[in-house]
Amino acid sequence: MTVERREEEEDPSQQSTDATAVWPFLRFDSPPRKIYHFFQQFRNRVENPSNYNNFLKGVKWSPDGTCFLTSCDDNTIRLFHLPEEASYIDQLASDYQDSYHSNLVINEAEMVYDYCWYPYMCSSDPTSSVFVATTRDHPIHLWDATSGQLRCTYRAYNDMDEITAALSVSFNSSGTKLFAGYNKMLRVFDVHRPGRDFQQFSLHKGKDGPSGIVSSIAVSPSHSGMLALGSYNQSTALYAEDNMELLYVLHGQSGGITQDSYILCWDVRNTVDIVYKSLSRK
Repeated sequence: MTVERREEEEDPSQQSTDATAVWPFLRFDSPPRKIYHFFQQFRNRVENPSNYNNFLKGVKWSPDGTCFLTSCDDNTIRLFHLPEEASYIDQLASDYQDSYHSNLVINEAEMVYDYCWYPYMCSSDPTSSVFVATTRDHPIHLWDATSGQLRCTYRAYNDMDEITAALSVSFNSSGTKLFAGYNKMLRVFDVHRPGRDFQQFSLHKGKDGPSGIVSSIAVSPSHSGMLALGSYNQSTALYAEDNMELLYVLHGQSGGITQDSYILCWDVRNTVDIVYKSLSRK
């Protein structure tokens, strides 16, 4: 895994004043420069011989931009703090040694399905420095990103009173609710009341709504109260957060809504057609 930085210049169309901030002007006519490189610690065969075939499943920056989380096939979540002063690495040496080691390693018992940061996370405030993770056959875990301790769990049960694992998780924009996706169902936990208390919403009603597993959840950052749910039935459904009213159903994905090869964009003001379709990787 590499951390790269694009060249930045001051946008000539903006004037710097004490009252307004100046946005960086990103240059895309030159390739990004590699700053840090991480490889060996994901293949530590001394501690775990099975790590030889280990691979990264995702990377998520913290809301304050000071650190990021990685999820791997070996059921671990690692936290890397970004040094205050970025130093460009030696390209030749980068393939043989890591730039630095992770600050924290969380060992989950089973496969990690999804994880996300608390939206108001700030490294300087330990009370807000948390993230949640959901794993196979386990409740949702709220982890302390400073100490690595488990703070609490959010538990859902099936009709046999057995714990059922969420397949996707996300906080709402205010950080007061935790959304958890299941098969044709969404459960909503009160962040301040861990345990087995939750609201439950059936999503598939007639021909509307997701008819499969809720594989991804995204909350509108504009505080509009809109919630998007992606599922394995090749559709994305938009709901109103306060009462879970179905607003739109978006089609056009060739497969389930996962981290696949294409990124589709819609304008929520007119959802008849896809605005554009982009190939995310080659």
